[in-house]
Amino acid sequence: MEYLSKINQFDQNEKFISYLFKDKIFEGKFKLNEGCKVLDYEIRII
Repeated sequence: MEYLSKINQFDQNEKFISYLFKDKIFEGKFKLNEGCKVLDYEIRII
């Protein structure tokens, strides 16, 4: 997973990337500004 931190990616990706490697289903809600930076977010396992 360390190599993912070296890839240029959207701001919200770094918030949920660790959930991709868990054996669970999750959903996330993101509030972004006009520049696509995360203002607020919520991630939950469902």
